[in-house]
Amino acid sequence: MTTTADLQRVVFSHQWRELSEWARAVDALADLSDSEIEKLVRTAPCEQEAVPALA
Repeated sequence: MTTTADLQRVVFSHQWRELSEWARAVDALADLSDSEIEKLVRTAPCEQEAVPALA
């Protein structure tokens, strides 16, 4: 099972040990609701605040 911390590490920090870890994180993201994804983004590490919004 992929944890929120694992998702943040793989998706936001782009840190994975092997390609299959990235694939598992993307698969886990697909199972999240919109509100769970928003929570994941809100609790992302501070360095992500520098990324401009796409809106």
